[in-house]
Amino acid sequence: MMPTDKPLNFYLDLRRRLLAGEFAAEKRLVTKQFSAESGLSNSAILGVLNALATDGYLRKQHKSFSPVLWTPCMIEAGVDRLEIFVEICCTRLLRESGHRLAKFVQLAGEMNAWAFSDERYYLKSMECLAVLFGAGERRTIGEVANRLLPQAFFRILWNLLADAGGLLWLRELRSASGFCLPDGRLDLIAIWLSVRASITEVLLGGEEIILDRSRIADHNRVREADLRARTLPLVHLAHPIMLPLVETGDAAQAYVVSASV
Repeated sequence: MMPTDKPLNFYLDLRRRLLAGEFAAEKRLVTKQFSAESGLSNSAILGVLNALATDGYLRKQHKSFSPVLWTPCMIEAGVDRLEIFVEICCTRLLRESGHRLAKFVQLAGEMNAWAFSDERYYLKSMECLAVLFGAGERRTIGEVANRLLPQAFFRILWNLLADAGGLLWLRELRSASGFCLPDGRLDLIAIWLSVRASITEVLLGGEEIILDRSRIADHNRVREADLRARTLPLVHLAHPIMLPLVETGDAAQAYVVSASV
């Protein structure tokens, strides 16, 4: 039997509800409360809740889950960490100057085909980061970055900047002669300071970040791969699950995650 897309649809809908602040911080989410609305088994619901916890939207506590309410301070702390990882990996990527650099430049160029608020732009930016954090012989940075910077951080930051018309750092890494990485550390610092200023302006005020559900519904339709270029399955590992990258519009693209028992 082919796997259905019910777990993915449930994941995407519950993620939108979490981003929109539908659940209070003290709210405990358990499998039985979602059985009727999702039409999924308890084990499938548990798989989705675990996936949302892995991606940084839920906090797991024994057999229940509670929302992670992201604050501007949490996002700024993530930006600090991202800055360090970007600086280290840009240096390594330039020093390596091989196929990863070529792939990074190719992906960054493809990003220009989409508006910043288009989710396809965001997906390409995550691919770029996966290539960047994989630069060098030692790939531990990608593993560390994935633990310290969950997917929720990147998606919330993108949503905030998309609403404000802001630009992520990848948009700034260009020169008059075309897309390229900065030639030195000082160039990278100067670029980062300008990007950081726009992020700080967006994050001013408020104790927690709640996105307008009516505005995010049309461009939060995908579960992206993480910084290791992996997309984890939403259900138990006994069966592969197909995760569509594009639900509507052009011909659907997909990741097929084959998992072994």
